[in-house]
Amino acid sequence: VTVNSLEAEGSILVNVCAKKVVAKNCILYNVIDDSEDGIVMPDGGVRADVFMPGHDKVVIKSTMETDGGKAWKVCVEGNSKSFEDVYKANGSVDIIEAQAMSAGAK
Repeated sequence: VTVNSLEAEGSILVNVCAKKVVAKNCILYNVIDDSEDGIVMPDGGVRADVFMPGHDKVVIKSTMETDGGKAWKVCVEGNSKSFEDVYKANGSVDIIEAQAMSAGAK
């Protein structure tokens, strides 16, 4: 986790880079944000950024209450893709290229 300002309580952050993170009872995974406002999560929010070479970064949002199995085919929390859509699109991605893309993301 690399941030300038962190206000987190009861949250899990993995591979997160941002100027600021505010999170309570949240999960953030593989999130990269260079906005001045940083990341301000709703209580119980979940966010994961997905990097696929040749595509824009996909931001997937959910909640701690969302059952991903039951909502597998549904676009939840304003997402442009369902969990299934991301899974299918990500299936043939070269993980080395995706890692390089995330390393250079802003």
